[in-house]
Amino acid sequence: MNKVGFLDSRLLKSFYKVFSGVAATISFILLFCDIPKQHKIVTLICTLILLLIYYIGTWRKAKNQTSITLKFGESYVDVKFGDIFKSDKDDLKVISFNEYFDTEVGKRISPRTINGKFLEMNKNRISEIQSIIAKDEHLNQEMYVSTNEKRKQGNKKRYQLGSLVDLSNNYLAVAGSKFDSEDKANVTMREYIGFLLTFWNEVNRMYNNQSVVIPVFGSGILRFTDGYAGATGQDLLEIIIWTFKISRIKIAYPSRVKIVVFQNKSDMYNLYKLKEIEKDGL
Repeated sequence: MNKVGFLDSRLLKSFYKVFSGVAATISFILLFCDIPKQHKIVTLICTLILLLIYYIGTWRKAKNQTSITLKFGESYVDVKFGDIFKSDKDDLKVISFNEYFDTEVGKRISPRTINGKFLEMNKNRISEIQSIIAKDEHLNQEMYVSTNEKRKQGNKKRYQLGSLVDLSNNYLAVAGSKFDSEDKANVTMREYIGFLLTFWNEVNRMYNNQSVVIPVFGSGILRFTDGYAGATGQDLLEIIIWTFKISRIKIAYPSRVKIVVFQNKSDMYNLYKLKEIEKDGL
């Protein structure tokens, strides 16, 4: 279920508007009509009960919400619970790799991550994927950072975080995390935001009027090394949406950005809260 507290501040704010409207309407009616004294308490109790029922209904609706659509200018962003691999076949699905675009599932890439699942699903295409990465001109000319000759296993070329490469079959790979000497995925929060801004520019270059489907980047095993270790999946989701908003790129309708939150983690997220970003930002 959607993580929305019973006394969620946004719910209370919305409810206060309804309560104020009801109070104003009743006050207006009482200017012209008198309620018999013996009925006033009953009327008050009935009104309060109806308002409580309304509030509980609104809370349950928010809690059971499984998707939400946000609008930024001409662009739409859908957020929903689900499975990225079950997205529409014509959508571009983005899979997060590390900065080396490693393809070996095991020590470096957990089979439980989206990256690992994708590689397991495409284990007969690994050599083809490696060839695509090695031959991509934009990736190797514009987004190349350095070569790590000290690396004993895995790819040696490092690429800028946010770099995109088309793996064909409507899948894109993005360099989404750095790897330390122990092959653990990590970034600083500054790097994470920089990654997202670069990523949106890359999406703008490549989306070709198709909808783009992404996960909540970093909500799995990504470690933040600059004091943001406590960043939650909700925090990361809000940052993803915020960076899209400030990037000013346009994914024109009917194309849209779709953010898929893993269904099993739905109780960690509050979709109701996201409307705030549409209106005011973080």
